[in-house]
Amino acid sequence: MNSIEDMDFEETVTDISVLVSETLIPQTFFALESQWQHAGYKDWRYRLDPPNPEIPSMRHLHIAKVKHQTAKNMQASWNENGTRHDKQTFNSKVGDQKFVRELAKKILKLGPDIGLEDHSTSNNIVIEAVAFSKDAKEAYLAIKRVNKHDLNSKNQPQPVPAWAHW
Repeated sequence: MNSIEDMDFEETVTDISVLVSETLIPQTFFALESQWQHAGYKDWRYRLDPPNPEIPSMRHLHIAKVKHQTAKNMQASWNENGTRHDKQTFNSKVGDQKFVRELAKKILKLGPDIGLEDHSTSNNIVIEAVAFSKDAKEAYLAIKRVNKHDLNSKNQPQPVPAWAHW
């Protein structure tokens, strides 16, 4: 075997791994998951929690004002796929605010075609068309989400909520 000095690293080495004990790395080195962060607007904060397969739960985001960080019923929270996280304690007044929804989509990295589930999502889905596979074992729905204020007007389409993407 060649010595390290004789090796041509550009051709032979593709990865270098370094093992370091967790005790040598300060806690602040790791991603700031599960810690409240300033949201960049007034006194709003957000907390991104990692997935937990033991519960099970997905990665999810909590948003609240500073004074309500410890009050679950004063927060809005969504999973990484856009579905509501804490359905029983989700605060719709918080979750309906434009800034809160925009922040959630940004932090969760949801594209423009994914909507956030809200308290009235099920009432805002319109089925535009239905088609079946040749063997009739699968159905395909063309659906759109309409703004609850536009249901009786222009029916402007909105992004389909995450839970409807199957």
